Amino acid sequence: MAKRVFSLLICSTLFFSSCFNTHESTGHSRTFEDIEKLQKEIAEEILHYLGGNDNEAFSNMFCEYSRELSDFEEQIQVVMSFFESGILSYNEEERISGGTSMGRIHGEIDLYRSMGRIENILTTDGESYTISFYNYLVSEEEKRVGIYRFVVREKVNENIEDDEIFIIDTPPIMK
Repeated sequence: MAKRVFSLLICSTLFFSSCFNTHESTGHSRTFEDIEKLQKEIAEEILHYLGGNDNEAFSNMFCEYSRELSDFEEQIQVVMSFFESGILSYNEEERISGGTSMGRIHGEIDLYRSMGRIENILTTDGESYTISFYNYLVSEEEKRVGIYRFVVREKVNENIEDDEIFIIDTPPIMK
């Protein structure tokens, strides 16, 4: 009985420790803490580029599939127009929240998709926004890596149904 319990404990430890494996093709360790830190860095980049009106750098954060959309540049212009007056502040205590999903083949991470959210972004002209972004951090298909869905929600009043929404989204086949 003790051998079975010990064997079960060893197997469980090996299984759960594999959740924090290194992706050999990138050499990056992918723990949940690493992903949260990376999403915060991405969110900071987004805020920096939007606040600084850096269209090119912001565009380069998107995956190749998104950048290939026929109206991608126009969509980027619309997003940038929300923040052209500059970013005054955002909710720093809960600035980033998100979730992740992961796929593995033979123990290696072959797909890592994540979502981030930046709430209560206040612009210098008094508008309030929330941004949600969805991205692939790891994919065997390089064209997927980057932001593939970007949502700007403008707070109109306390009733969420009144919020104005703008979305940059890639074709469903890519997701």
